[in-house]
Amino acid sequence: MSPTHYTWSPLRCTKCVDPDAQFVPEDSDCPDSLLCTKCLQHGHLPYITTSELRGHLTPGQVLGFHDGVMHVGTPQTDTDNQAPEGLTAYTRRVVELAESKVQRATWKPGKASHLLVLRSSGPHGPLGHITIGARSGKVLRAELAYGRSGGRREYAEGTNAVRALLAALPVTTCPPHCQAETPEACAGSNQR
Repeated sequence: MSPTHYTWSPLRCTKCVDPDAQFVPEDSDCPDSLLCTKCLQHGHLPYITTSELRGHLTPGQVLGFHDGVMHVGTPQTDTDNQAPEGLTAYTRRVVELAESKVQRATWKPGKASHLLVLRSSGPHGPLGHITIGARSGKVLRAELAYGRSGGRREYAEGTNAVRALLAALPVTTCPPHCQAETPEACAGSNQR
């Protein structure tokens, strides 16, 4: 079973309704208490607890801190992202490995070949794709680039080489609004 993928966005305040409001940890003895950055400017008390915030979530949504700001994660639906028919058992294992290493994997089926597009949510994770033969159902090649600026690139030809490339890839956890200046700095704080 593949992990649930979330789309993350800053959690907005329901009291002041300011689009620039963000929830940050309150500097107090209560770890559950948060502070709205704009409530005082609008005449509201800025304090709220995470349990109160959870009451405003829809089923399936989760809370999490990214860069010191509370975000809400909404699960992505995979109904339109089904793997194409005819993949070999080994190819399915390579696909599962790829999905465990990146935050988003999207299928683009084709007549001659299928692409599994790989993306991380943040600016320092890998981008690329795996090409799979439509008739054979076998992994043909992969291409990965690291960082949005197109830094390091890696290529692999053949099923075993693609599997080795993916196995060496760290699990990507770079958040969407990562402020690290280099992939190495991000890797030190956001990769596991």
